[in-house]
Amino acid sequence: AELQNGDFIIGVNGESIFNASIEVVASKIKGEPGTSVTLTILRESGEFDVTLVREIIEIKSVEFEILDGDIGYLKISKFSENTLVEVQAAVRSIIQNQLSGIVVDVRDNPGGLVDSVVKISELFLEKDLPILNIDYKAYSDEKYVSSIDGINQPMVVLINGNSASASEIFASAMQDNNRAVIVGETTYGKGTVQSLKTLNDGTGFKLTIAEYLSANNNKIDTIGVIPDIEVIGAKINESAFVPMNQERAVNRGETSLNVYGAQQRLVALGYDLSVDGVYGPQTDKVLRQFQNDKGYLLTNNLDLLTVQHLSEAIYNRNNTDVVLEKALELLR
Repeated sequence: AELQNGDFIIGVNGESIFNASIEVVASKIKGEPGTSVTLTILRESGEFDVTLVREIIEIKSVEFEILDGDIGYLKISKFSENTLVEVQAAVRSIIQNQLSGIVVDVRDNPGGLVDSVVKISELFLEKDLPILNIDYKAYSDEKYVSSIDGINQPMVVLINGNSASASEIFASAMQDNNRAVIVGETTYGKGTVQSLKTLNDGTGFKLTIAEYLSANNNKIDTIGVIPDIEVIGAKINESAFVPMNQERAVNRGETSLNVYGAQQRLVALGYDLSVDGVYGPQTDKVLRQFQNDKGYLLTNNLDLLTVQHLSEAIYNRNNTDVVLEKALELLR
């Protein structure tokens, strides 16, 4: 249906879902296979409706490939009952191919089963190292430790703001035991345990009965796992920038929309400067730095070549997984 990451679902079958809980929204979207549901989508370009046909969808929770000849890339999309078997197969491949490093990607992983993430964490930790603590409100607390010696290749774990629950348990276990470098963005912060209670009339409620704590007893809920190296992986929305209809070079001291557009693009690429449309000393310094980073002669102005390189830099950024590239850089 060409929906995109970042789209907002604001209505289901013509009914607004503003302030509705995720459970209520899911119940409205889900239904019998073969039936249809119409979603109202909000995107930067405006609102539109899209009709989807419901199906039973089986999602493979693990992907594995070898990058750069000797680095294993393991993507875990959820921690389900079958995830352990799939990760074990990837680990066997890592051992058989004598790979020199591992990237484990739990970005956009919403979580899953505690038993699954504990057993998977063991595959990468030494025996007897802590994995997870569960702080119960009314029962004895639980502590999970590794029962086996896992593989020990250098490792990087990728996280983002959609990594939650079980994926936060995995990332924090690797971080607390100094097993891996954590790269990306701070995770969602879902560290509570709920129990579903059913009432006599068929309704029910979820009761929070415990809290997940990391291997070192650090709080996860509402805080998340903070990466060791922050790398923002979101794509740059170039449509939000003013156009750069440049017909001549812009010199220091001038004020123009082209300067404003260049400043917007430089900030999006990670450079530190103010966006005011004025080609002042700060903008001059940053433009020189950008030209130097791209490896061509300093021109002392905002010339046509620099405009071209700015557009190319945005395009390359949007078509490159900068978080994964950072992980590979650390392991090379």
